[in-house]
Amino acid sequence: MPGSLTATVHGEAGDPADAELVRGLFAQLESRAGRLLWNGWPTGVAVAPAMQHGGPWPATTSPLHTSVGTTAVRRFLVPVVYQDVPEELLPPVLRA
Repeated sequence: MPGSLTATVHGEAGDPADAELVRGLFAQLESRAGRLLWNGWPTGVAVAPAMQHGGPWPATTSPLHTSVGTTAVRRFLVPVVYQDVPEELLPPVLRA
């Protein structure tokens, strides 16, 4: 499954076997979606230039990012630092 703004899981809570399955599913989805929903429906937005709203509060809590549109993807970036990692162990894009 490619990356997405949201991922929704529909189910019933209470069955221990199902709970273990859902925890595993959520663990997989955490790296693919910025928001996980349980028994809900995400807002109807798309990562598209036409979907853009930002600016000062109350439009957004951070004027550096928008909540939808192509620049919304920045909210879901996770910076990773490789400290003292030998070059041969670095991802190819980070090698000298």
